[in-house]
Amino acid sequence: MCKKLLAVAALLALSAGTAQAIVAPIAVPNGDFEDYLAVGTDPGLWGGESGGIPSIEVEFGTNDEVWTNPSNFGSGWQSNGPQPANGKDGLQCPHASNHHLRIGAPEAIDNVLAGSFSGHLIGFMNLTEADANGASAGQVQSGVVGTLEEGSYKLTVAVGARPSGSWNDVTYSICLVADPVVGPNDLGSSGGTVPGTPASVTLVPSTSVVGSSNQDLVYILDVAAEDPLLGAPIAIRIDLANAGTQNGVETTLSTFTQANYDNVRLCVERKPNVVWVSFHGADDAPHAEAVSAGFTEAPDKGYTDLLTANGYDVTRYVTTSTPDPAVLEAADLVIVSRSGPSPDYQNNGATAWNSLNVPIIHMHGYTLRNSRLGFTTGATMPDTTGEVNLKVNDPAHPIFAGIELDANDITVNPYATLVDFMGLPQRGISVNTDPIVEGGTVLATVATAGDGAEGGMIIGEFPAGTTLIHAGGAGTDVLAAPRLVFLSGSRDEDATIPDQGAGIFDLIGDGPQLFLNAVEYMLPCYPCAPDTTNLLAQYLFEDGAARDTSGNGLDGVLVGSAAIVDVAGGKVLQLDGVDNDANSAFVDLPDSNDLLDFSVSGNATVAAWVLMDVSKNHNAIFSQGEWRDGLSLTIKGDTNPADQLWTGKDQSSPTPDDTLRSDVGIPVGVWTHVALTLDYDADADVTNVVLYLNGVPTGLAQGNGTIVGKVIAPVAGASRIGMEDRDGDGAVDADGDGSGRWVWDGLIDNVHIYGVALSRSEICYLASEAPGDLPAPEPSVLENGSFEEPAEPQVGFDNVPGWSTAAPVANSGIEANANTTDGTQVAYLGGGDPAVRQVSSLVIEAGVPIELRLDASGTAGAMLQMTLYADVFGTAVSIGTQTVAVTDTMTEYVLSVADASVFAGMPLGVELSNTAADTAVIVDSVILQ
Repeated sequence: MCKKLLAVAALLALSAGTAQAIVAPIAVPNGDFEDYLAVGTDPGLWGGESGGIPSIEVEFGTNDEVWTNPSNFGSGWQSNGPQPANGKDGLQCPHASNHHLRIGAPEAIDNVLAGSFSGHLIGFMNLTEADANGASAGQVQSGVVGTLEEGSYKLTVAVGARPSGSWNDVTYSICLVADPVVGPNDLGSSGGTVPGTPASVTLVPSTSVVGSSNQDLVYILDVAAEDPLLGAPIAIRIDLANAGTQNGVETTLSTFTQANYDNVRLCVERKPNVVWVSFHGADDAPHAEAVSAGFTEAPDKGYTDLLTANGYDVTRYVTTSTPDPAVLEAADLVIVSRSGPSPDYQNNGATAWNSLNVPIIHMHGYTLRNSRLGFTTGATMPDTTGEVNLKVNDPAHPIFAGIELDANDITVNPYATLVDFMGLPQRGISVNTDPIVEGGTVLATVATAGDGAEGGMIIGEFPAGTTLIHAGGAGTDVLAAPRLVFLSGSRDEDATIPDQGAGIFDLIGDGPQLFLNAVEYMLPCYPCAPDTTNLLAQYLFEDGAARDTSGNGLDGVLVGSAAIVDVAGGKVLQLDGVDNDANSAFVDLPDSNDLLDFSVSGNATVAAWVLMDVSKNHNAIFSQGEWRDGLSLTIKGDTNPADQLWTGKDQSSPTPDDTLRSDVGIPVGVWTHVALTLDYDADADVTNVVLYLNGVPTGLAQGNGTIVGKVIAPVAGASRIGMEDRDGDGAVDADGDGSGRWVWDGLIDNVHIYGVALSRSEICYLASEAPGDLPAPEPSVLENGSFEEPAEPQVGFDNVPGWSTAAPVANSGIEANANTTDGTQVAYLGGGDPAVRQVSSLVIEAGVPIELRLDASGTAGAMLQMTLYADVFGTAVSIGTQTVAVTDTMTEYVLSVADASVFAGMPLGVELSNTAADTAVIVDSVILQ
């Protein structure tokens, strides 16, 4: 199945009264042990091979084990301690030992070492039997992966024992280490301090069946704000030991065991970090002008207090026209307060703020004008004159979850009001009543009849890529990240309160909840892979059957006309929606009274990619018994709006909220990721339920997110994909009693079933693994591929972002107004100069074609050489080249490479040169995809 990552929308928590923790993945160098070239004493060679870089184009031979010396354990790792006498520690091909593997090829061969491992190479260590000083041990340690910060770390390593009836047991231990000693050439580390308690497990090779002993070993470390190691560099350690036992019994009969490991993942969960931009540097340190007016605290402190009370880490940042990206882009969210000067957001200041690659909420109406940031097309700015209610244009938007609206979609409860300071009435919210720029969406406006700001935008969103036009500076900006307008905060009383006194907290009624909803909505999701400990079943359909690839053996059976079909990039399940009892199409799963019995814990997650061909009253995705008793995930077509995601129990059960539906519908004919999590709280005897669409928790059209008691009663019979088993007997009946119903009509893929409620970030991860027939990603433009930077034309490429040369150039550089196609500047390449090149952010994928497109022209006789290359640890290795004779007319030229699987996992680069002396080539609009 194609595993392209999707761009996942910013997520919100349904219970917005408390901030959801950010779970961020940390890049682990070679965590899947695929960087096979940097092993041995020479980072370009395999152990025991010669020939350098070209050796990657040959096959291993029958002995496919690869090893390193003690100092280099593959890219990013270091082995500590003596190397075993047989010399076989390092990286290993996990296929059958007599199989010839072309390096990097994505071959579909059963992995005899580790069913849960995903790489074509794994880490391994051979361990001799225990000696008089105890069991033999080995250790590998990564390079530095970051610094220790407050939060909760989860380190996950897939470990496995290779089946053998005569080998000893093997013990694994994993942990983080603080203050490690970095190894030679930054490859791995050694030593350091271990915080917390390592996680350990002993596996028994003598009882192993292929893949059955593989598991995810998980280490958890909670780091408090006062931890003495806070701020220390950290690395990952994997300890491996020959246990000196067989089946747990001490033995001297064996002298050997092999430890295998792969898929090293590290995530940190922490409070969301919000930067609050304002006149005032601290809550208790207002601006001097505000102090002179009588303020002893920052006027906008009410907002930072609300954020802090709801679990956010808030850092104040003094407003400026030259914002520091290093500070602001390190935040999860930036909020620009009403308490600030709008001139900081005009001309070049506007471009600086619009270019920040971080989600931003703007609360200051004056900064939005076309003379400032450019969100609106004019500068009309009335103030609200009294209590404000909102007209909601999109009631299904997550920001309005839990907000009561009347029949006209106007908030029943007020949003904001006028406030006083020291007995002085302040003015209201400054609202721009002009139209917004194209690409933005007005979510809510002032609804108060007769108010001068009636109809003006209070809440609106502008996605990344929206073009803003403003006076001065660059004039036109493209938003680098999403922006939300959320206007709130008083305008200062004109006679005695200075501008620095603006922005006093004015939210009442539903206003604080809307603000918290908006903040949660704008927080990004950082996908973090769930560990497999609680994975009960998964159905990816890639082998043409409904096989459970979790390792638990819950294989499904295709019934009726159910079929596995090929789509672009993979295979998916197809059901025809015909409800005809014994001839209906669905996938029958094993009895649910064992692994799939959720009635004991009350906790579960069901997730899948679905494409619905036809809307009908009910389209069942997953069912375990009838919906009122068992576990179900269904799309209901008879709702308003149609096709809401639905789960729950009978309406007649203790409260009417026991049936829950999403407040938005699932589109017909579009791949959508859906998920349901059930989290039973035994103390309160309620189940917390969250429905997700495309990784985003939905608002609820019905229900409040909790159900009394456990959702799932004990259910006899079968679970099904694509049909409800109404009577719970698991039978395929032909007697017309409707025991099976609600047959899915369309496609289903990547079904995951867990015995726990996954976190928001884990659902985000599942939603990022796309089904096979989603559209290919859009072309990726190289950094400065249009050569618009630097601003001034120049000779040479020393200061051209993204590009470099092997040696100085004399007649190449950047030139203005020379037959351009997409801008005012182009690159020119002199015939006597070296090539220019750039390593892109793209990584070569096995079997995925590559295309380079550019526009070029030149003088008579000019020859343009285009080259695509793999960046093999700093060495450019060509994967395709083409030389063309350019004309004096700007023409598009294309270089295509059908397959570069041998270099899978390596960064992709492009090189351009003019091979004809005394000529010039003009290049523009270089695009790589």
